[in-house]
Amino acid sequence: MDTSNPAVFVNAELLRLYVGRRVRALIQVVRTEGGTVIGKSTDENQLVVKGSPPFPLTKFVEVIGIADGEKSIHADIWNNFGETIGMPFPPTFCKSYLIVFHSNYIIFNVQRLFCLDWEGGAESI
Repeated sequence: MDTSNPAVFVNAELLRLYVGRRVRALIQVVRTEGGTVIGKSTDENQLVVKGSPPFPLTKFVEVIGIADGEKSIHADIWNNFGETIGMPFPPTFCKSYLIVFHSNYIIFNVQRLFCLDWEGGAESI
């Protein structure tokens, strides 16, 4: 693995903080328009990814490239993640917390961890 130029994991909301820098994102492909992919980020917001996507694209794709705008990435690496991704908890268990498992990757997207305990109460971590 090349560690000389690391890419920070971003979602659509965080992307604006890294314009001009190397980033990586996991997107759900919504549609393609030529060399442009319109996708939904892990925070449910839209991202535009430009570059040369592999064919065929799966429903979930990891992209690595340069953030060239507040909502767009020019990707030079595309990794198909498949048609589904797994979550260790039901989506309602933890709000704003996503762990995605795929092969040897564990992708964390933590904005604020807000979990329900087994008694029905809530706690913020």
